[in-house]
Amino acid sequence: MSPEWGDMVALAFSDREPGEGARRVTQDEIRGASRAGWTAREIRASAFETLSYPGAPTFSPGGPQAWLASIVRAADKARTVS
Repeated sequence: MSPEWGDMVALAFSDREPGEGARRVTQDEIRGASRAGWTAREIRASAFETLSYPGAPTFSPGGPQAWLASIVRAADKARTVS
């Protein structure tokens, strides 16, 4: 974690990905991180890359849906864009 400033990039399973397994998160949950001193600068749809092998889990076409988030420390809000 950064002391008073910094950026964080997160890739999380999206609530749009069907099925079971890893916990899925919503954009609102990512934005809610601001309560912990962080502000979401940008959140966009993305996907994880996966390997395909016999018995592998199945996901949405193109890979498991994800959220790619750019997050900044609240003390660095001057760099935040809407």
